[in-house]
Amino acid sequence: MSTTIYRRVTPFLQAEEQRPAAEADVVLLGAPFDATTSFRPGTRFGPERIRFVSYGLEVYSPLLDDELDSMWFSDYGDLDLPLRDAEEMTRRVESAVNEICQAGARPLMLGGEHTVSVGAIWAVAAHQPGLTVLHLDAHADWRDCYLGDKLCHATAIRRAADRGLGRIIQIGIRSGGAEEWREAKQRGDFYPGEGPERVAQCAYELAAQQAPVYLTLDIDVLDPAFAPGTGTAEPGGWTSSQLLQALQVLSQAGVRLVGADVVEVAPPLDAADITSIVASKVVRELAIVLHRSVQRWGRGTVNHQQFSSQGSVVTTSPRT
Repeated sequence: MSTTIYRRVTPFLQAEEQRPAAEADVVLLGAPFDATTSFRPGTRFGPERIRFVSYGLEVYSPLLDDELDSMWFSDYGDLDLPLRDAEEMTRRVESAVNEICQAGARPLMLGGEHTVSVGAIWAVAAHQPGLTVLHLDAHADWRDCYLGDKLCHATAIRRAADRGLGRIIQIGIRSGGAEEWREAKQRGDFYPGEGPERVAQCAYELAAQQAPVYLTLDIDVLDPAFAPGTGTAEPGGWTSSQLLQALQVLSQAGVRLVGADVVEVAPPLDAADITSIVASKVVRELAIVLHRSVQRWGRGTVNHQQFSSQGSVVTTSPRT
């Protein structure tokens, strides 16, 4: 029996409140946590605000020519998370996402700081051998330790890789330390500063391989002009149109998307809800893409080839 505790919320647009995962294709859950934020906090309010502004959207997506449907889209609410304990938070996220995956549904998580992605990726990877993580962000997040913390928003990708992943693809990165830059180049597919054209190239390749893909999307991949409400904004980023194009191509290519998250939305830092609104639209598009993935690939794992041709399993030990 599940011991996961959720706080009830006003559900995201057109989502059925707490429909069991066994009866849904896509399950939305919030992870309101920002204890390790090192610059400007506030992302713990992200899930609530993203849901609130969703009521300004239509259920229909012209971009995907499809719409949300409560028959397949469930909103579980926000996880009950500790205020400061990142390790316990990670355990709770991992457990919650594991339950969703066990039921055959696709998790779609709202952050929270980027640390919340670690437990979600671990859980999905346990159900999807050879998992590829597609990481869209302004920051590399490859540090091993930051300000004394091994588990924090600046180490999220490195910690996610601790248990082994099939592949890590990073696109849009434009900030990081020199060591992170070297680590990212050595241990993954690293495309700093690139945009949706690179996403398209990778998407068609991944679809052809039938590779299971988890998308972790830090809203600061966008330029601050399009997403001012985030803790560590970084100039020189994407437009909101470019981000939506990147999501569209995931659907067009037929990528086997098995989970996703949208993180680092900080409503207290926002202006006129600009960031929350774009995040809400991204969530609508992602929910549809995940639903289409279920329709195309089914609810469980798929017998597929090993993807070692792109490199060895990613771990915290550098390649030699």
